[in-house]
Order: sequence, then C-alpha cells, then structure tokens
Amino acid sequence: MSASRIKLDFCFDILQEPQLNSAYGTVYNMNTKPKGLFFLVNNFNFEEARKRNRSYEDRDGTQTDAKALTELFKQFGFKVEQRDDLTAEAMQKAFKEQVQRCAIDPYSCFCAAVLSHGKDGGVVGTDGEFLSTKDIMDMFHGDKCPKLIGKPKVFFIQACQGENKDKGCEVPDGWTINDALLDEMDEGKNQTDGPGERRSGSTDFFLAVATVSGEP
Repeated sequence: MSASRIKLDFCFDILQEPQLNSAYGTVYNMNTKPKGLFFLVNNFNFEEARKRNRSYEDRDGTQTDAKALTELFKQFGFKVEQRDDLTAEAMQKAFKEQVQRCAIDPYSCFCAAVLSHGKDGGVVGTDGEFLSTKDIMDMFHGDKCPKLIGKPKVFFIQACQGENKDKGCEVPDGWTINDALLDEMDEGKNQTDGPGERRSGSTDFFLAVATVSGEP
C-alpha cells in the first residue's frame, strides 16, 4: 500500500465515524449530517487578468483536481459547494457567505480549497488581484464564526507562492519517517475544555499549501 493511500485511509476513517477517543488521542466529533461543509473555489479562466496586463495563463488541469476533490468530500459525507472563476473581491465575498452559512447550519467541520494562481502569502483572483490566506482564515476566527469554535477549520491552497524553484536534496541512506508527529499527538490526549473556560479563537485551524513560501 502506498504512503498516499495510507494517509487517505487514516483521514477517511476519522471523518467517517465520530470518535472521541482513539489510538491517536482525542479526535473531533463528526456526528452531524452532513458532517461538514466543503467550499471549493476553482479558478481556470484568467482572461480578465490578462486584459489588465497581468501575465496569468489559464489553469489547464484544474477541472480534474476540482472533480477529484468534490468526489472525495462527498464520500466523506460533506456538503459540497463550488464557485468557478472568481475575482479576488468575489472570493472574499464568497467566503463571507460561507461564514454566514456556518452560523445557520450545525456542521461538525468546515473545509475549503482554493485552486488558483497565487503569490507569497495568498491567492490571486481571475482579475489578477491578490487575496491573502490570512484574510480568508480570519473570517472564521472564533469571534466572527462562534458556531465553529472547537471544530476543525481546514484550508487547502493549490497555488504558487512565488517564483523561486526548489532544486531538491538527496535523501540519506536509511531515512525513515520519525515519530515526532505521533509524539505530539500523544501529548495532546485527553485535553478538553470545561464549562466556562475560554479558548483562543485561532485554534483548530489547519492550513495546507501546495508549495512553500516564495516557490511556484
């Protein structure tokens, strides 16, 4: 079994069944139906950006990625919403609409993916204008979206973050995945919030970016 398959099976297992305690410690309760809301922004056509003398090509292949993500999150039991070819301003407005939706519907989780061009620290709309990842995530801060406090808020950014190319490096002989991540998860076991306790509104966020800062 490939590493990617193992990761997928692990993720699918957690999202499929509500488990408050597992071999990995305390995990999120995913008992709502649908389990969560998955919001997908799929930007393909950058003609408007080119009219403004911004050198962004259309994103061939993004439809395949969008279809795969839609099918995957439907398997996870999520409600899926997709918007295509949004300007930066339209993306910001669309995310604010998702915040309002999460305030009404009792989802166990919110996930979002943005498939677009990007710059360091954010994404680019079809008009070539910039929207920072921080500004997107800040909309879901606990004081702005209280219904998602204590619930996972997951963001996937499929976009370049610059023009510096990573040349890679050789892997040492005998290299194996270390157990640091599992050790951290063990340390977090049985940590819960009691009645009346306060927690940071910035907790329970997860951000996955396709490339590191400054790289395409």
